Amino acid sequence: DTMVQRLAEDHTNARKLALGLSTMPNISIDPSVIQTNLVFFEVNASDPANIARRLTDRGVKGGSPNRRWRFVTHADIDGDDIDYALDIIESTLKETTA
Repeated sequence: DTMVQRLAEDHTNARKLALGLSTMPNISIDPSVIQTNLVFFEVNASDPANIARRLTDRGVKGGSPNRRWRFVTHADIDGDDIDYALDIIESTLKETTA
């Protein structure tokens, strides 16, 4: 009830995240299906658990030991946080899948 007016911003951030992820190797996502603040995608790497640990160590939470991941945008996440997350995800993927 208290954050209804903020949902549009969360959805915009989710789309921004999905579009950024769609440009990265080893990520499978269709940004056109993102309708809410939930971003589901596949990590096509041999050790997604290791990638998730490294992301968590760098302040990006949401990874999983499985290939299917879910990130969620919410009131504590802004556009700058999405940019940071995309930078960290991209650099971590390059380090771990090269």
